[in-house]
Amino acid sequence: MANNTKVKGTADVVFLLDITDSMDYCIDAVKKNIRIFVQELQKAQIDWRARIIGFRNHEFNQADWLDADGSPFTADLNELRRQLDSKKPSGGDPESLEESVLDALHYVSQMEVSSGKTDPGKWRPTGRTAKCVMLFTDAACQDLVSYVPGNLELEDVGNALASSRIRLSIIAPDFNCYHELAEYNGVYYVPCGKPEDFPKMHLSAAELTPQEKANHKMTFEDIIRDFARTVTATATEEAF
Repeated sequence: MANNTKVKGTADVVFLLDITDSMDYCIDAVKKNIRIFVQELQKAQIDWRARIIGFRNHEFNQADWLDADGSPFTADLNELRRQLDSKKPSGGDPESLEESVLDALHYVSQMEVSSGKTDPGKWRPTGRTAKCVMLFTDAACQDLVSYVPGNLELEDVGNALASSRIRLSIIAPDFNCYHELAEYNGVYYVPCGKPEDFPKMHLSAAELTPQEKANHKMTFEDIIRDFARTVTATATEEAF
C-alpha cells in the first residue's frame, strides 16, 4: 500500500482451487474477478497478500495432487494472474464425485508462519494478520486425509483450521460434508445448488437468462465481493 495510506488491517489470503478437469470455468471466473477482490481490499485500506493453490485427487494423482510451488504470497495483481494462468485443470477421478478437499484444507492449516521477517512462502505472524481461505470446488470431500499418515477425518481438519485461526469460505454445491465443516468456528459455507448447476454460478449477470438469474441469487462477482468484505472484517478485527 502507499506509504501515506493508513492501514486498517492486515490479511493473508489463499484462493484454494479444485483444478481437476471439470473446473476450468471456475479458474476463468476467478481470473475475471480477481481485480474486483483486490480493489475492494485496497478501498478498505487492508494490507493484503494473496496466493493461488490448486489441488486434485491425491489417491488418483499422487505425483501432482497439490500445485503450490511457484505460487508465493504476493500483493501484485499481475503476479496473481500469472499464478492463475499456471493452474492447468487436469486429472481427478472420473468415477467419483469426491476430491481431496480435506487434504488441501489440512495442508493450508499446516502452512508455516513467519517468525520474524515476512516470508512470501509463509503466513505472516498470527495475532494481527487475518488468515483467510476461499475454497472453490464442484466436488464433495473424501472421508479421510490421505497425503499424510494418521487417517485424519473431517473433525480433525475442522479442529486444525480453528486452531490455526483460519477463516474459511466454501463455495461448492450442496454436500453434507460442507454443512458439517460449517459447524466449526470460522467456517462460512455458501451452498450453490446441485453439482450440475454449479457452472452457471460462475457466469456474469449479463450471461444469464432471466430464469437463470432467478435461480442464482448471487453471481460470481457478488461472491467475490462478499469474500472481500469477510476478509476486511476479519483483518479489522485482528488489528484491535
